[in-house]
Amino acid sequence: MGPYLGTPNVEKESENGNSDVCKWGATSMQGWRKSQEDAHISRTDLPDGVCCFAVFDGHGGKEVSIWVKEHFVNELVKLEEYKSRRYGEALKTCFRRMDVMMEEPEGRARLKAISVEHGNPDPFAGGMSPDSDTPAQHCGCTATVILISQTHIFCANSGDSRVVLGRSNGAEMCFPLSDDHKPDNAEEKARIEAAGGFVEENRVNGSLALSRALGDFEYKGKANINFTEQAVTCDPEVRQVTRQ
Repeated sequence: MGPYLGTPNVEKESENGNSDVCKWGATSMQGWRKSQEDAHISRTDLPDGVCCFAVFDGHGGKEVSIWVKEHFVNELVKLEEYKSRRYGEALKTCFRRMDVMMEEPEGRARLKAISVEHGNPDPFAGGMSPDSDTPAQHCGCTATVILISQTHIFCANSGDSRVVLGRSNGAEMCFPLSDDHKPDNAEEKARIEAAGGFVEENRVNGSLALSRALGDFEYKGKANINFTEQAVTCDPEVRQVTRQ
């Protein structure tokens, strides 16, 4: 069965809360995988009354998704873009900051510690060896992050997790705030091939089923090109809508 269970683990972990801005709920379920590789953020206490909700869908292991959950908000609120309320720019900067920090010595050490702390019940489930010098080389996560400010909703997306906005009135009552980043999308495929990669069976180099992610550094090592031009990039698409 490899990384899959014979029957899904349907036990759910749920949490909820409320603030002056919103009421929220979050539920996670492991499903068919032999271990839970995903993480999320539900925060309503950011400076300037901002709320942050995020999903990090891990692949190849749980290390990157857990690491990003631990660091994303703390790094976001330090940014000058955030302090000056340029939230869309702050999100793009923070996504890049996650990749940079993961490859620094402190980031590598913490990724290794996460691997040891959380363990891996299945040798075929991916993830990293505690002895690896490149903790996020073969694992990564999608990142879909929502910021709710006093006036706007901002969505930053890298990967194929999804955000949909629902409203109770108007011509568009339900519409997407994110697009899936799939290797066979024309724009994504062009970047992959320009970076020396290829798309086979709708996967980057026949392996990775999405074309943007945090971590996955085995796809980001092309010399002399910008991080936005790598076969797999952390660079998110950002959209904003006015709150009603």
